Amino acid sequence: VELKAQDGSGNETVQEFTIHVEAVDVAPRFTSVPPQAAIESIPFFYRPSAVDDDGDEVTVYVGIHPPWLLVDNTESVPALFGTPGPTDVGLVNVSFVASDG
Repeated sequence: VELKAQDGSGNETVQEFTIHVEAVDVAPRFTSVPPQAAIESIPFFYRPSAVDDDGDEVTVYVGIHPPWLLVDNTESVPALFGTPGPTDVGLVNVSFVASDG
């Protein structure tokens, strides 16, 4: 980039510099679609998948989940599994977190 400043008498000065534009670190994103329902007395299982468009390694971990869902850490990405009972009927909050750092 070159900047030039001039006064009314024809005097001028020039300033040159280079700008290095760096990439923005894009957050990872989930590529799987979680189930929206579980049925009482029927086993439930969900293992999410996530990618990072920057190519960074992605770590997924379990956030919040109800007590009837257990964490399966036998693979590189954790899963939730369990069987809801009669007292578990209703809305529950579940979250997974994907991190690239």
